[in-house]
Amino acid sequence: MKRIICFMIIASVLCGCLRMKVVDQLDILKVLAFDKKEDKLVGTALYPEYAQNDKENKAGFLRAEASTTNIILSKMNRKTSSPVEIGKLKMLIFGENLAREGISELVRAICKDPLIGSRVQVAVAENSAEKLLKKAKKEGALFLFELVEQNIKKESSPLTNLQVFLFNYYGEGRDAYLPFLKVKKDNSIAIDGVGIIKDGKLKLHLNEKDMFTFKLLSGHNMNGNIEVLVKKENKKGYVALNNLYGVMSMRASNLDSIPKVTVHITMNGLIKDLPSWLNLKDIQNVKFISKEIEKKQNEEVYQLLKKLQKYEVDPVGIGDFIRGKKRDWKEKEFYKIYPFITFRVETKLNLIQSGIGE
Repeated sequence: MKRIICFMIIASVLCGCLRMKVVDQLDILKVLAFDKKEDKLVGTALYPEYAQNDKENKAGFLRAEASTTNIILSKMNRKTSSPVEIGKLKMLIFGENLAREGISELVRAICKDPLIGSRVQVAVAENSAEKLLKKAKKEGALFLFELVEQNIKKESSPLTNLQVFLFNYYGEGRDAYLPFLKVKKDNSIAIDGVGIIKDGKLKLHLNEKDMFTFKLLSGHNMNGNIEVLVKKENKKGYVALNNLYGVMSMRASNLDSIPKVTVHITMNGLIKDLPSWLNLKDIQNVKFISKEIEKKQNEEVYQLLKKLQKYEVDPVGIGDFIRGKKRDWKEKEFYKIYPFITFRVETKLNLIQSGIGE
């Protein structure tokens, strides 16, 4: 009995030390974005607005200017009747102009904040992040986060979040990459490729066409959809492939001078659509389609690797791979020879399904 009484007293004391917060009395930021305006940072944010019997997915919008992220949040606090909280932040967005100028200070500030979780999504917005948030406001506070998440799971956007971003950002022999968000002419919001970050700055924007190819090279969640133009006996048409999963591996030789790297990609997918003159009951047609897709992917992966070399960015982690093979590897010396590395690409496609109709 004495033990029970002691436990109740201790529990009541500990509970009395907690800072209790009621969700309905807080403005919980879900998206936080930054732009550059002269020598100031412009911070914008979206948060869900809760109301009784409100069926609409409404979002509140906040904006503030300051030189540091902490003061931006403080100024946002002054504009609301409820305290601003970032403990449930879902997405962090950099405006394109800010990203091209440099985000090193912001990244350091983010790393120091214990309230920001490692699974927060990070992205770059074309031109202005503020403009993007204003367009996304009517879709709800979680729209941008859910847009990126579902494109990673179902479409051609490569796997990324704050943890992956920081690993690539600070890791030796690799550069960071982020989804590139865009407000289209019809005012819809879409993922428009991938932004490559090197030395804290946005160096390259891979367009939407390169996105699936880059996802294959990333080696993670290699699912996605592509279409390939095929020609046979004066006939031509498009084959649509849904890649379900895959494996990417590399081999390297000639490490003491200019390395030679072979990239091997295995794809496992199903045919979603094809011309009527191609019958998949004929095994020769299956082999023909497989070879055509393999040929196309070999060329596209090779061309993307050459583009990355041209802009001297390494989001694939070629440097990190070579580092694991060479004892005296040095980052600065490696990236002097990086543009001259020769690549070979080998793609293997396994057609594991062809649709219920076949």
